[in-house]
Amino acid sequence: SCDGMRQMGYTLHDRFHKPPHRGVEENCMDPHPLYALAGNAGLLLALGLVYETGYMLLSRKERLRSVFTGLLTGVIGMFIMSVPFAIKPGLFYDTRSILISVSTLVFGPVSGGIAAVMTAVWRLSTGGVGVVAGIATILVSFLLGLVWRRSLLHPLGWLGRTPSLVGMGVSVHLLMLACSWFLMLDGSGPETVPKIALAVLVIYPPSSTLLSLLLLRQKERNESLLGMLEVESRYRSLFENNHAAMMILDPHDGTILDTNPAATAFYGWSREVMRTMRISEINQLSAEELEHELQQAIRMKRNHFHFRHHLANGEVHHVEVFSGPIQWGGREVLYSIIHDITARRLVEEQLARMHTDLGIALEKAQEANLAKNRFLANISHEIRTPINGILGFVQLLERSELPPEQRTHVGYIRASTELLLSVLNRVLDFSKMEADRMTYDRIAFPLQQAIEAGMAAHMAKAKEKGIALTMRLAENLPQTVVGDPLRLRQIIGNLVDNAVKFTETGEIKLEAAMETSGGNSGQIRITVRDTGIGIEEGHLAHIFEPFTQADPSVTRRYGGTGLGLALCRRLVRDMGGDLTVQSRPGVGSAFSFTVRFEPAEEGGAA
Repeated sequence: SCDGMRQMGYTLHDRFHKPPHRGVEENCMDPHPLYALAGNAGLLLALGLVYETGYMLLSRKERLRSVFTGLLTGVIGMFIMSVPFAIKPGLFYDTRSILISVSTLVFGPVSGGIAAVMTAVWRLSTGGVGVVAGIATILVSFLLGLVWRRSLLHPLGWLGRTPSLVGMGVSVHLLMLACSWFLMLDGSGPETVPKIALAVLVIYPPSSTLLSLLLLRQKERNESLLGMLEVESRYRSLFENNHAAMMILDPHDGTILDTNPAATAFYGWSREVMRTMRISEINQLSAEELEHELQQAIRMKRNHFHFRHHLANGEVHHVEVFSGPIQWGGREVLYSIIHDITARRLVEEQLARMHTDLGIALEKAQEANLAKNRFLANISHEIRTPINGILGFVQLLERSELPPEQRTHVGYIRASTELLLSVLNRVLDFSKMEADRMTYDRIAFPLQQAIEAGMAAHMAKAKEKGIALTMRLAENLPQTVVGDPLRLRQIIGNLVDNAVKFTETGEIKLEAAMETSGGNSGQIRITVRDTGIGIEEGHLAHIFEPFTQADPSVTRRYGGTGLGLALCRRLVRDMGGDLTVQSRPGVGSAFSFTVRFEPAEEGGAA
């Protein structure tokens, strides 16, 4: 930076009553310009030592490091300004512009600002020629250092680092030359600038570029090293304090390079002893198998393993190992995390045995149940035949001349026989379903007649209880459909029988309507509504389970096996529909089911 000419210094001394720039008298003629330039260059290179010292002393305290670096840089700047060099006799320069701009660029605004303030105060205190020009040069260098710092960290960096730094050096010294025009206060600006311009633009920009590249590379190296030290510190903390056993292994021969305290506690050997061992002395695999697993881990083909490991006390434990490659001491090693799963493996083995035993027991129970169902299904005819014979003879007795008391007794026999036959039919039908031996007919039948037949068997009982039993059929119902009329009558009969059984007063209404039709089939919905005792909401979810009734007291009062609704739902689902219920205690229930029937061809069966 140009501070003026020797003879102009005396003029400014007379004007401002200050001594000329110290160092001008001593350095104007004695040293060779190249010696002075080399001295300034050495002081600039001292910035590298400043930066390295700051990192060594305050590597983890960024703010203090910035202040420390700024103070040392300011001291170097004052030395530079105290030892200027002359390009021409009587004209003196120093490298403060390089110092301030580069320190701001590399060390940051705090360091650059401190150095700029220190050098500006120093220049103001020395007085002499070019005080205004010198301070302006310091300010411009600081501002341009800030601008280029942003350009390297933000999108302007597309220019590339070296060209951008060259551009900074040229810009700083062009503006420094512009600041030299402040020497016009003494009328020397136009004369001085042409004399120094070529030298300044040839010497200074390359110097600032090389210095910036050197310091930036040093900064990046230090930051990378600091980052590695932080990562290593975190890794070491995790390694030492983790509750899981951890090992570092040489993947080539299985040497244990290091272990954490959890590993020594688990295996029972000291850390020093384990560092002399190989994993083959712990792992129960053969040498060939272990070598294969180590190569699988180092090549990252697998990272999860199950082994059996020896402990120092002679025990053998099941372990689960997660292993993968990491860089350690400049080479690739295996980092392994070991979990003791002996207790878990014992539980798994016990569960596996229990599962096997339960499977065998379940299979035997299913076989026994199937055998029971097959037995009941096979003897259904043999059981029904004598009961039907009893019922037939009872009916013959009722037609004969009997005294009143005997006729009453015969009526009891008939009612009991019919009840027994009904229960037997349900049990046998349910057994057939469980044994998958239920069959369904596909014949054409009159739909209305089948519905009426399902209700007819219960009209007498409803009449005895004073309950109105009505039926409403929609006009869109088909006259004849194809399906199983016996199963339809059975479903309707069970639902109406339940309605009559659980209704004391009121009415029972059956409604039937065509719900959907199209293609080769149609869906019919049939609903049986009653004004009976109703069902609690909590029991609705279980009402269709076999041998289940809403309330045990219901069985004692009204009788029944709990199979009727389960049987109805199974029949309905086999016929392509579903059975649902809506009920309110004390109001009544509505059982609704859908079945699919094919339309009958005109004239009869399909």
